[in-house]
Amino acid sequence: MTGQTTPEQLEKTTKCGVQAWAAQGIVGRGVLLDYWSYAKESYDVNSRHPISAKDLKACAMAQGTQFEYGDILIIRTGWIDTYNKMTQEERVKLTEVPAYSHTFVGVDQHPDVADFLHDNYFSVVASDSPAFEVWPQNKEWNHHVNLLPKWGVPIGELWDLERLAEVCQQRGQYAFFFASTPNNIKGKHL
Repeated sequence: MTGQTTPEQLEKTTKCGVQAWAAQGIVGRGVLLDYWSYAKESYDVNSRHPISAKDLKACAMAQGTQFEYGDILIIRTGWIDTYNKMTQEERVKLTEVPAYSHTFVGVDQHPDVADFLHDNYFSVVASDSPAFEVWPQNKEWNHHVNLLPKWGVPIGELWDLERLAEVCQQRGQYAFFFASTPNNIKGKHL
């Protein structure tokens, strides 16, 4: 996954660490694709619901969103909205699922989505789901392998997008100024 990077270099975290992002921050034009609203909340976020490239393009078109080189793509899947509405009992049940047995909505792990991400030259991708990609993952295709080590594209997960979505809907504007700084934790690597 890391090209020519050796295990020793990974342990030092001077080659594949978050320190460069933490030192300068990440600033750019953010674009929200509010897929949850677009799909009219018609699926279970705790199911393996794949969001295809076709879905993402249709959502962008419905919002009147056009992408620009280097945009920061943020996808609202509805996971946080659903979680916020759960009872304490329902939240506890989520923690009782055996490891790696969860199912979550996310972008489809398919070459068409990779082409969509690549051809739009996104500089960062993120969503409100526990995994950016639909979970469980597709054994044949995994966006993490392309996004992080090959393209240098950070991935954000579990972002609370509820207030952002509300403001975007009110204004009819889904592009905005974005600024973020990851925690600079010594020894923390990708």
